[in-house]
Amino acid sequence: MKRKRHRQTHYGSDSDDRLWKALATRDPYALAYVYRLESRGRPIKPYAAKWEAPESAEDLLTGIQYHLGAGEYRIIVRSGRRMLYSGIVGVGSPRQWRRQGECVPAQFR
Repeated sequence: MKRKRHRQTHYGSDSDDRLWKALATRDPYALAYVYRLESRGRPIKPYAAKWEAPESAEDLLTGIQYHLGAGEYRIIVRSGRRMLYSGIVGVGSPRQWRRQGECVPAQFR
């Protein structure tokens, strides 16, 4: 008999900590797949973006913010066949950051 899978939503510091730890290893073979979520919470396939060996969680989230915009995303970080992180992340609008006077990184201009 198949078990029912429940949607896991990880918001807050636990999910953030796991993402930061996964990318803190600086694995050169790490790949981050980013999927948009539809209204029912299912990922829209194919993936919206793929980053090779993200430097840090901050770089990954800033890249999502400036390239894909605000919304909810499922992020999966893999290294070969090993999954380092899987979780749902909410990203705010990049305009808010610009109004607060923060500098936009050159790679995202």
